[in-house]
Amino acid sequence: MEHCRFLNMDTLNVTIYSIGHSNHTWDRFAELLRPHEIELIIDVRSLPHSRFAPWSNRNQFEENLNRIDIDYVWKGDSLGGMPRGSGRSTGKHDRSADDWYQTRSSAPDFLAAIVEVSRLAAGKRSAVVCSEGDPSHCHRTLLLAPALVNLGVEIRHIHPKILGVTFSTAFNL
Repeated sequence: MEHCRFLNMDTLNVTIYSIGHSNHTWDRFAELLRPHEIELIIDVRSLPHSRFAPWSNRNQFEENLNRIDIDYVWKGDSLGGMPRGSGRSTGKHDRSADDWYQTRSSAPDFLAAIVEVSRLAAGKRSAVVCSEGDPSHCHRTLLLAPALVNLGVEIRHIHPKILGVTFSTAFNL
């Protein structure tokens, strides 16, 4: 399994930042990234569109980031927090998010995307982004961070309201 091969790679000191665009303006969002010298944004929104922050709609977001020399990649199809397809119903008898995250965390496409993101972060200062400003309520913390930490990646959340403050995510694994 590729996930296991990655564990043997020499990828010491890999850090991935985490941030939500929330309802920030583009200027505020860019200001939050600046002190961390982010070179790559990995968009993990299932639906890369926002009516509250239209600057973050996929094409506009990529253009905005490119103007400040930050690369963009969308991974919401495999790492998004809003499931689609036969693995998740949309009726009133939906499984809880925790159950879905538990199942999703072992899916082959999810694990392959986690490995890919880890490799990208080994080459560029990277941040995963979605819409939720508070990481404690977001799939960045509840789904992605545990899988990344299992690979030895450090996760640092960029606080959405306090410039320059980061919080490391720790898990009992």
